[in-house]
Amino acid sequence: MFPTLSFGDQEFTPSDLAKRSAQAAGVLASIGIAEGDTFAVMLRNSPTLIEIMLAARQIGAYFVSLNWHFKAHEAGYILRDSGAKALVIHSDLLAQIWEGIPSDMPVLEVEPDAAVDVQRSSNTHSLRQTIDWYAHLTQAEPLTTTSDRPHGMVAYT
Repeated sequence: MFPTLSFGDQEFTPSDLAKRSAQAAGVLASIGIAEGDTFAVMLRNSPTLIEIMLAARQIGAYFVSLNWHFKAHEAGYILRDSGAKALVIHSDLLAQIWEGIPSDMPVLEVEPDAAVDVQRSSNTHSLRQTIDWYAHLTQAEPLTTTSDRPHGMVAYT
């Protein structure tokens, strides 16, 4: 069971976290992330980050955390070297690494949580379309299975 998560003035009960992480796992599974796969995450601390980390464990996938200060060449190297199959990123961080993202990599944009005070950038990129995380989240079926081999983070330092 999950603990209660407090973030700003929000509180998420264990059942909230279980439901939200199963929904996030459904999103990841719907884009082809499966047990043993790797995907990248470039998110600030937020409930969404926790949900995605828990979703990775549920699927049995690895996630690679990208520092939100990275620029295109740094992020691009890790995305390619890690074998990441997708990137989940706060929308305001996308412009700074856009040129480093492999052209065939699915990109799921997450609008920053309301409790995080950030300047939002425009969501127009000429190279390809991105996927709106929250729009996809409302349509994805929650994952009801749990991997026998939960994995965790692959750290690049």
